[in-house]
Amino acid sequence: MKKPVYSTHTPVASTSDAVGKIAFHDDFFDPPDPDIVEAFVIVMDEVLRQNDETFLTLLDHMREGTMTENDLSLLFNRQIDQIPPDEREKFCKESLHLVPTWKAAASIIFDYLQNTLDEPIAKMYAKYSSSRSDGKNCCVRECRYPPQNALCKGAKVMLLKNFVVELGLMNGAVGTVVDLCYKQCNGPYPDADEVEHGSMFYDEALQYAVVDFPACTIPEGSKFFVNKPRTYIPIPLAEERCDRKCCSVRALPLRCCKALSIHKSQGMTVGPGKAFEYVTVHYPTVNSGDRSTPGLELVATSRVEKLDYFAVGNPLSDLSRQQLTKIGTTKAYKDRKEY
Repeated sequence: MKKPVYSTHTPVASTSDAVGKIAFHDDFFDPPDPDIVEAFVIVMDEVLRQNDETFLTLLDHMREGTMTENDLSLLFNRQIDQIPPDEREKFCKESLHLVPTWKAAASIIFDYLQNTLDEPIAKMYAKYSSSRSDGKNCCVRECRYPPQNALCKGAKVMLLKNFVVELGLMNGAVGTVVDLCYKQCNGPYPDADEVEHGSMFYDEALQYAVVDFPACTIPEGSKFFVNKPRTYIPIPLAEERCDRKCCSVRALPLRCCKALSIHKSQGMTVGPGKAFEYVTVHYPTVNSGDRSTPGLELVATSRVEKLDYFAVGNPLSDLSRQQLTKIGTTKAYKDRKEY
């Protein structure tokens, strides 16, 4: 190997960069001969998120493709309309929804902003620019920022960009919008005086959002707002360029996360003391038209710590015992496990 797979630059002390380099170099990549690469197999055999045996059995059966009648009965009993009314109310108000596709998340997010919250909704559109001769923009496919966005005060949001990873301000961090800030006092709607003295130059675009990130560890002495909690963080518009540097997109790197795609939820934990206490999972089904990828049902179900905080969001008419029995048995899933 001509060069190490990690950077040779000295990392900044007490950062995730430093910890990662030390762990990688000391534990995995320090052979006697620098021209030899050693192979390591890391077996992750400890479950850290769940400890309930019934739940662990369900997850094991999903993983191995051995779903039983008991597993199916458990899932049907956790269908949102089958759980007790007082418990169902908590799910309706506080639950995170995990769906197979972003398209399926749109209606849930709209209902949340429009009917659950009572603050004015700010609409935002990503701005694309391109130097390509055909006028196409690579960022439309490459960038993770939503082309159309809507937020309001009180909305739960997910950060889509790494700012200061060591302080908990990274891609995937969850917070609550506390303010939406525009260049002019009246936001996107100029008053008569502003129209008279500069309507041509009136900037109606959102400039930044103030988000409360509870898990942020920014020191009290370094906080952004003197009279506000240290966890209140201003998130400005961000500009990203495509890999070939010929296109760019400028947008707010936040997404309303009342509903997330199952893929985006990987790494999240739902339960008491977390960003979301409850989760409602919408499984891909034939009737919904959503195609399942290997392990999608397992990833969604395993986000939550306990079954008490888990519900199935699909209507009963959309749930098929035959299809649930096939979880973990498809050829694509078997091929992935063999790989």
